[in-house]
Amino acid sequence: MDFRMNRRTLLKRLAAMPLAPALGSLLPATLQTALPAKSSFRRVRPSDRSWPSAASWEKLKQQVSGRLIAVQSPLAGCQSGPDTIACQEVLKNLQNPYFIGDQPGGTQTSGWVDGWSSSPSVYAVAAQNTPDVVHAVNFARENHLRLVVKGGGHSYQGTSSAPDSLLIWTRAMHDITLHDAFVPQGCMGKQAAQPAVTIESGAIWMDVYNAVTTVAGRYVQGGGCATVGVAGLIQSGGFGSFSKNYGMAAAALLEGESEALTRKAVELALVGDPTAMRLCLERILPACRERTVKFALPPIESAADIAAAMKAVTSALADGAITPGEAAELARVVEIFVRAVETSDFERRLKELEEAHAARR
Repeated sequence: MDFRMNRRTLLKRLAAMPLAPALGSLLPATLQTALPAKSSFRRVRPSDRSWPSAASWEKLKQQVSGRLIAVQSPLAGCQSGPDTIACQEVLKNLQNPYFIGDQPGGTQTSGWVDGWSSSPSVYAVAAQNTPDVVHAVNFARENHLRLVVKGGGHSYQGTSSAPDSLLIWTRAMHDITLHDAFVPQGCMGKQAAQPAVTIESGAIWMDVYNAVTTVAGRYVQGGGCATVGVAGLIQSGGFGSFSKNYGMAAAALLEGESEALTRKAVELALVGDPTAMRLCLERILPACRERTVKFALPPIESAADIAAAMKAVTSALADGAITPGEAAELARVVEIFVRAVETSDFERRLKELEEAHAARR
């Protein structure tokens, strides 16, 4: 019985192998050459010739007032051996989430199986203000570098860790300011003033709870883990221990920087800044990414019907009813459908053979 199940699984997987080569041979040469190629764009790595020079990094360091640092893994002290005093000290400290949060190359999880593994950036800008962040983003964009942002380092999706990257480390941006009567920008006369707290992006919830609850005797909706970064939790929705009573942290956000950023982008666009103009136009007149395609596609009941289906696709392409990209996407849909039909048919025939074989015993 075990052998039969293994054989069935193997044969079913073989039957479901992609039919792309066969489909490709059915397409005319004009369509095959028109299929969109994969983008060749890639981020620059330290092994590439176009990696920024030492002089370029030094210039960035001056722009951020010396706050550019080389990043090491927290486990660097264990390179000479796990039994060394340095390594034992590191392993002891790694049990403390506050220690991990204070390491530019540290993350609160080691990764996700088959997804990502914690790996330190090459350099980090230990940002203390908005200009530091701006300089880091501009440097990464101009040099085509991978860019990551880390506050608390709790991203289980790996968004605060990437090898061969430049890190914007916001840990030092942790100011917390309480307000007795706060009114968001543009809401004066429209919304009543209320108690609120302004929190910088690098703060962790323990510091916020201390300032808001312990010291001021008020409540703020945050997360259940005290070392989680405020910005990351809110951007991910912000479900906390008391969310069933007080809602999500993101819902309690009264004011962010989106309005100020939008206003600045519009101001720059009006004076002719090309990047700002592109950003504004992309939102005012977004590019059409897809449309509804209507034409007669013959029914597909088996692999024998694929020729008629592909003939309809190529005829629509030749008549100008669809674009080469749309034809390629339709070919992919046909391929998936035929693969499903053949897999189902193969399963049926395999079952019949097994039943016949069992009947002869």
